[in-house]
Amino acid sequence: MKTKWVCWGFLTLAIVTEVAGTSMMSVFSEDNWLKYLMLYAFIGTSYYFLAKAAKRIPIGIAYALWEGLGISLIALVGIFWLGQIPSLLTAIGLMLAIVGIVMVTLGEEQSEASASC
Repeated sequence: MKTKWVCWGFLTLAIVTEVAGTSMMSVFSEDNWLKYLMLYAFIGTSYYFLAKAAKRIPIGIAYALWEGLGISLIALVGIFWLGQIPSLLTAIGLMLAIVGIVMVTLGEEQSEASASC
């Protein structure tokens, strides 16, 4: 049981580092080596934690959550931090994505895998 929560922690770290890395593209307005170094470090770390999480969480669930929550959180960064206001259609699409993520998570099989993170 404890191992499963560790894996969910890895998935959370994967999502957070993906959002941080992708946000680096907009934080720095000019191209410089620091921007790309931070971008690659965060994205590489994100893939590392995603791979660790996928040892216990089914890959379809892990990837759907990683990608879906990442997109939603990046959109929120754009709205609240960068002042990018989405259109009504975009906002509806993001809400549908969140509903889909919740449905995928709730529909996850509750079987325990033998692998550890």
